[in-house]
Amino acid sequence: MTAAHCVESMKNIYTPGMIQIMAGSTNWRAPDSEYAVTIDVDRIIVHEGWRQRTGQNDIALLHLSRPLSYVEKDKIYINCICLSKQTQHEYEGMASSSGWGFVAKDNRITPELMRRVDLMIIDHNTCHQAFSRVIQVTTNQVCAGRSHRGNCMGDSGGPLIVKDGNRAIQIGIVSFSIPCAVPGYPDVFTRVSKYIDWISKNTGINFHA
Repeated sequence: MTAAHCVESMKNIYTPGMIQIMAGSTNWRAPDSEYAVTIDVDRIIVHEGWRQRTGQNDIALLHLSRPLSYVEKDKIYINCICLSKQTQHEYEGMASSSGWGFVAKDNRITPELMRRVDLMIIDHNTCHQAFSRVIQVTTNQVCAGRSHRGNCMGDSGGPLIVKDGNRAIQIGIVSFSIPCAVPGYPDVFTRVSKYIDWISKNTGINFHA
């Protein structure tokens, strides 16, 4: 699962043969575990309502050419993640996001090791007001931010994750921000729970079972 703008934008439209995924490593340049695997993508499913101009429905699915196996040895190298189905009320508190985006707007170097940032989830009304003169933020999106901390170019498509006991739950997909971590403007994520039925329809997985 990724952001639609990562595979289809005004500048680029990617085809399956152009994309591979790597799992089991936090270093994208040189795999840092013997369990790291690289798999081709053989199908890309972009949400039919994706519009770059508005940033709405910024979600896509990548179908792998072969199954990805979970790996748990001395630690977990490859695992699945729970998807949020919570639509009745918003999550609160801290969440984390990770990726290989630029360290800063003026430091356009892609780090080799994945980096993580802890962010405070921002309520919808506050986020909507912050972007009121820039773009419309809807309830199909969730926001999170922290002073001088956030995502940057290259982090798009990554997860926003909350912890519930021992479970990690993905509640968002990195969509856009005012780069990078500009005070007063939180990061905006596609709200996963709003797309559970769409994900289920296109994967054949019943998330309501």
